[in-house]
This record gives sequence, structure tokens and C-alpha cells, in this order.
Amino acid sequence: KMYEGALGLYQQVGDVVGIAGVIHNIGTIDFFQENYVVALQKYEEAIQILRKIGAHESTLGQTIMKNIEHARSKI
Repeated sequence: KMYEGALGLYQQVGDVVGIAGVIHNIGTIDFFQENYVVALQKYEEAIQILRKIGAHESTLGQTIMKNIEHARSKI
């Protein structure tokens, strides 16, 4: 619920990197709850957001890509 609140705030101010980061964090919660398919969807959503602004090679983008690979290996 905290992340959902944060997501709303980032959306209000238009912080695209913040939005991607929160979506990634929500995906990580799903991952640790063994909801790997949902986690993968969240990770892919987050990386798509970063791609739109050319930030997919950032540190956050690299972390998300590693987590995509990890989630795929669990499915």
C-alpha cells in the first residue's frame, strides 16, 4: 500500500524514473511472494517506461534487466 501511494505521488508530479522505480519495487515484492509471472510483468513495465525516456541503461535499468532474467528463470 505504501508503494501504491508513492506511485500516485510520482504520477502526479510526472517523475517518470520514480514511477519506474516504484513499479520495479512492487514487482520485487511479488517476486519474494513467489508470484514470478506478476513480478516479471511489473519488471517489464518498468523497463519499458525507462526505454521511453532513454534511461534503460541506467543503474536502475540494469537492475531491472537482471531481475527480469531472474524472474524468467523461476517461471
